[in-house]
Amino acid sequence: ANGGNLVIPGDATEISVSLGTLNDEIFEGVESFGLDVNVYGEIGDEGEVLDLNGAGNTTIVDDLDGEDNADTPVLTVVSPDPVTE
Repeated sequence: ANGGNLVIPGDATEISVSLGTLNDEIFEGVESFGLDVNVYGEIGDEGEVLDLNGAGNTTIVDDLDGEDNADTPVLTVVSPDPVTE
């Protein structure tokens, strides 16, 4: 999804973000996505402002059997007849 907000409880010490992928037999090439995080709030007894920002990007590689692009379609033509174009 693009954009959105998540409220994190004040006593949280960590959060985890997961992204599901589908391992199918359709060649899709390399795909990528990013996550931008902006945290704003107040901490401490005196309401000190907390302002943290971070970003990360990663790449999903279609990697089957340890070989890059292992599910790339392969075409083999077996014919005793010549091909004329």
